[in-house]
Amino acid sequence: MTEFRRRMKRAEIGWNLLGLGAIAVSLFILGRQLQSISLSGLQASLLSIDRMALAGSALASMAAYLLLASYDLMALKYLRRQIRPAYALASGATAFAVSHTIGASVLSGALLRYRAYSAKGVPASEVLTMVAFCLATFVLGMLFVGGIVFVIDPYIADRLTESLPLVSLRTAGQVMVGLCLLYVAFSFLPLGNVRVAGVTISYPPPGIALCQLSIAAAEILSASLVIYLVLPAENNPGLLVTAGIFTIAFAAALVSHAPAGLGVFELIFMAGLSEMAKEDVLAALLVFRLFYFIVPFLLSVVAIAIFQLRMRRAIG
Repeated sequence: MTEFRRRMKRAEIGWNLLGLGAIAVSLFILGRQLQSISLSGLQASLLSIDRMALAGSALASMAAYLLLASYDLMALKYLRRQIRPAYALASGATAFAVSHTIGASVLSGALLRYRAYSAKGVPASEVLTMVAFCLATFVLGMLFVGGIVFVIDPYIADRLTESLPLVSLRTAGQVMVGLCLLYVAFSFLPLGNVRVAGVTISYPPPGIALCQLSIAAAEILSASLVIYLVLPAENNPGLLVTAGIFTIAFAAALVSHAPAGLGVFELIFMAGLSEMAKEDVLAALLVFRLFYFIVPFLLSVVAIAIFQLRMRRAIG
């Protein structure tokens, strides 16, 4: 095992321990909120979900992972690396499926990408650049979608905390959107390269920067649709609010490093959709976990196993 992988493994263990602590606290708080929920009521909510809504939710999750996987295609184009698109898409989808599920997303994703792309001759420095590129793309999408929601509906924060000044919240949204647009605008300027820790970093060209912003925003909306489509029509706040709460909940889950955001994600969603029946919200979140976490993770385990077998055969 290389020094790169050893360092990533040690860091990942520390972040996973932090994630377990976040899970314990979140589940304790969430458990107190869900004391009024009965299993029979939750079962009734699950059974009441329309089959077409379930199918749409599954398709939305597939679309989200296809968009996530395309981050790797953009990163390879940025690095001017020629690797088969199917291989890159499979590697990207697998890295995101595993990192989203087990927590410490940057670290676990880096390890999987290193394993996949080093087999294709990509050096560790470029793999780290890919990881940073994918992280920047994801953050770009979160900022853009979250910023738009704050500008259009600044009341959304009142769902999660005490009343905040609408002007300042709308301004925050404008700043978030403005930063994203500036990121794209800078790509049109003749900016020089920057050397960090021995790695040369260049600003992405306009085509890639525009793809980063549009694809990342589309991924956030697709992931939000997974939940929105299986929420009942009664007291449904709409896709805009659902997407806004999703960005806040997912960001908090990532920061907590809790595996799959367990507890953290549910806690924020339950508070954000307080006007809806708790059983209905929890049922929608269970469907989301099935389509966005469990199924992709199981498929990624199969993909990793096939990859390892092929590598062993190639060596043998």
